[in-house]
Amino acid sequence: MKRYMLFSVSALLFSYTILAQNLVTNPGFELYGVCLNYSSWTNCLNTPDQFNTCNGTVPVNFAGNQATYGGNGYIALVDRHATANYHEFYCVPLTSPLVIGTPYYCEMQVSLTELSTIGAANMGFQFNTAAAASVNNISQVYTSSIITNKTNWVQVSGIFTPTTAFSFVAVGNFLADALTPTATAVGGTYTGAYYYIDGVIVTPNIPLPIELLKFDANARSNFIDVAWTTASEHNTALFSVERSSDGQLFEHVGNIAAAGNSNKFLQYEFTDSLPLKGISYYRLRQTDNDGKHSFTKLVSVEFKAKTAITIYPNPSNGVVKFEGEFSFPAMLEIYDIAGRLVFQQQIDSNPTSCDLSQLDNGVYFWQAANKNGRIIKN
Repeated sequence: MKRYMLFSVSALLFSYTILAQNLVTNPGFELYGVCLNYSSWTNCLNTPDQFNTCNGTVPVNFAGNQATYGGNGYIALVDRHATANYHEFYCVPLTSPLVIGTPYYCEMQVSLTELSTIGAANMGFQFNTAAAASVNNISQVYTSSIITNKTNWVQVSGIFTPTTAFSFVAVGNFLADALTPTATAVGGTYTGAYYYIDGVIVTPNIPLPIELLKFDANARSNFIDVAWTTASEHNTALFSVERSSDGQLFEHVGNIAAAGNSNKFLQYEFTDSLPLKGISYYRLRQTDNDGKHSFTKLVSVEFKAKTAITIYPNPSNGVVKFEGEFSFPAMLEIYDIAGRLVFQQQIDSNPTSCDLSQLDNGVYFWQAANKNGRIIKN
């Protein structure tokens, strides 16, 4: 079994790639001959469900209350069932066969239904030469993360290079239950994992003349600084910063307007003021004026959250010690209840002792290095 991850190796100077023509027809399940008879898509295994505004099952249906990722429809698939290895797959012919040796970008949006009590991993893509799919432990692109989000769409994406001219693609979990990690999901009545799917994309990666000289993320005392430099841009509209805890499932954290067209070096910077603890991964989604978008390589960064500041003794009748992680030197300031500054001292060591015996008895407030708290003097 081969597994294709989203990670890629790039030189310092590299180009963006865009999403060219999507090889998946009806990717958002908008088109139908009659209501819920989706154009091109067929059941490849068992009985996946279709929901659409045409019959009033979007956003409210028996499985939950999820709005579409975009448009009017989506499908739903069983990923985990009481019956061993019972999975559901939906498949569609590609508008043209995959070209051997050409890298392809795959993306779909996934959300766990409110009905589900379990979240599962391995949601992904299986490419075939016919309209068929099975639980055979073959999935060219999939996520190892367990998806338990019931309120938002989670992006599953990756890149792979085919060695066969596949002409069909199916979506779902193609790995056996024994190879599929699960986790308890809050709420629900169905003892399994049942997912909504929307926004399916399969497209060749085609280079664009947009050169990225630098892209990195650096941890600061209380935030992550994401910075990048472009050598040239053509028809660019927007840079979106995306973040992940595992390098597979990404969430949007902010946007920066692009230059549009440029032949000179341009520097961009974005501050993630609420970073994830531990190691996280960042990438850029660059969107053109015509709506096409592309992704950069991933960069990793480790953020060590500052520990709380301990003050002892508190209440105190004199000397107080401040202990914790400060960015030295830090200025400690103490204010009375009227907001007047009554004490100030530079902190150069950990712990630091402060003599507050000159203050009157009462409640005081302190702040230092973006941290704050309360002191009682008696």
